[in-house]
Amino acid sequence: MFYIWWFVKEIDTKFWKIYNISIKTEDIVKITNSKGYVNLIMKKRKDKWEKWETHYIVQNEWNPTEKNRPKYEPEEWDLPF
Repeated sequence: MFYIWWFVKEIDTKFWKIYNISIKTEDIVKITNSKGYVNLIMKKRKDKWEKWETHYIVQNEWNPTEKNRPKYEPEEWDLPF
């Protein structure tokens, strides 16, 4: 997992929360996958870090394969109708 040191601050407004995110473009280029996507996870910090940061962002590296893909097998349902 590639840790991205982007700065995230949660701001409460009257109606909802807003997340202020500062991003370095060089980091996005480094983690862009072969399809051109960047998959990220934003996590809440347990304690505030550096005065105002409330969250942090990490790269989501999960990649579905036949081995870890959920298997859905049809079930026979006993329906009353």
